[in-house]
Amino acid sequence: MDNNLNQILSGLSQREVDIIKSRYSKNVYETLESISKRYSLSRERIRQIESNTIKKLSDKISKSSTSISVPPCFYNQDVNYRLNTLLVKLLRLDYKEFKLLEVTIVLQKKSYLEILDKLKEFNILSKNIPYTPNKQKLAKLIEIMELARLPENISRYLISILEKRKRKTDYIVEILDKAGYPMHFNEIYKLLPKEAEITCSRNVLAIMQRKTNIFVRLNNGLYALKGDTYSESVPFVKDLIVKYLKKTGNDTANNIYNYIITKRQTTYNSILFYLTLNEEFEEKKRGVFGLRESPSNTIKATNIKDLVNSIVIRHDQLPTNKLMEIIQRELPETDMSELYKYLSNSKDIEIANNFIKRRK
Repeated sequence: MDNNLNQILSGLSQREVDIIKSRYSKNVYETLESISKRYSLSRERIRQIESNTIKKLSDKISKSSTSISVPPCFYNQDVNYRLNTLLVKLLRLDYKEFKLLEVTIVLQKKSYLEILDKLKEFNILSKNIPYTPNKQKLAKLIEIMELARLPENISRYLISILEKRKRKTDYIVEILDKAGYPMHFNEIYKLLPKEAEITCSRNVLAIMQRKTNIFVRLNNGLYALKGDTYSESVPFVKDLIVKYLKKTGNDTANNIYNYIITKRQTTYNSILFYLTLNEEFEEKKRGVFGLRESPSNTIKATNIKDLVNSIVIRHDQLPTNKLMEIIQRELPETDMSELYKYLSNSKDIEIANNFIKRRK
């Protein structure tokens, strides 16, 4: 304990000194429960002794000429945190304790009131509803630290915590933000650090497809950060086909293609691919396609096994590259090694001459 404080404690009983040191020493800290067992008293009684002792010490300090100083701000990682907490009580100083990124900070109340609104804003961002990029949180955190005039050691510690909380989405946002231009998901994957823990490029695509409030799809696989320059995603080909067929009814692939290219870039073969292989569509008569009448009866695949089996049931045989395209579209987070493993071990499916089909 501080030498000045030792002088103040000199007038107390041994039990009072022990309780105060046990509660506020920088080297040893005990809970009320632990102290109560040692003295065979209740926790409430130990709390009363502590409270009465602090009041007694505070009165003693106010009548003495002892000079004691307390920093304007301190936090729970500081070795003198408990001692400073005690001094605030003894000197009856107007400080406010609050939490920021789960770090307990004690700040002069005047400074605390100046950052109160910013703290509320930061807490809202930290809840990630909707998801907020780490960059925005860091900017708000720096604003709070500067406004509160937090010491450098506390600021560094808070920033390190925020960095450790980075999500996979944050790493993708940082790459796109640094580049300043749209990028393909494969290109983004190559630039990701190991700590992002994203195991394949398709997982990058899956994240960007889900986070529509952050990422904008410009073309097949090409994404940018949502903002003034890029505000809306290019619609998916399948969604445009569904929209067209709901409006016009059955139609030829050529007419569907002519409509789609007024909305986005694509190829005729891509349109034909969706119409023939996607379970939402069916060929009503030769060359004429429409929406499947009973989509509720189709298989909704949630894993590789179900999806592959549902595809094979509908097609006598299918090129393996087309199968991979369907898997990547329907289950974008799937690692292709899982597909190869399943196909190699399957007793019901065989691959021959780059085609997949059911075993007879």
